Amino acid sequence: MAAQARTILVAYDGTDVAGRALAAAARAAGYGSTLTVLGVAGNGDSGRTLLADAREWLLRLQTPARYLDSSEPPEQVARDLSADLLVIGRAPGGEQAAALHALVRGASCDLLVVT
Repeated sequence: MAAQARTILVAYDGTDVAGRALAAAARAAGYGSTLTVLGVAGNGDSGRTLLADAREWLLRLQTPARYLDSSEPPEQVARDLSADLLVIGRAPGGEQAAALHALVRGASCDLLVVT
């Protein structure tokens, strides 16, 4: 069976778990796939700084990607891009449970949650 090109969106906020999500998305991107990194700013970080960090990391892996700085939630960006896969990181703890539940309900594509 031949590999299928996919459109993959990964949400990146600079945390360790987001870095693991970025690595998982890079591994999932096969020949012909489009990897898009969405900078999710928080804690005083700017989206551009986050995207520069992600770009540097992916260049070391020789993984081409597109970079977006958007205030839209990841599930909306995934819908706008007609993404096949949305990759997010989830830190341990229950504080993200409600947000993750809403994301699962609202996702228009497959969802990979990296812990």
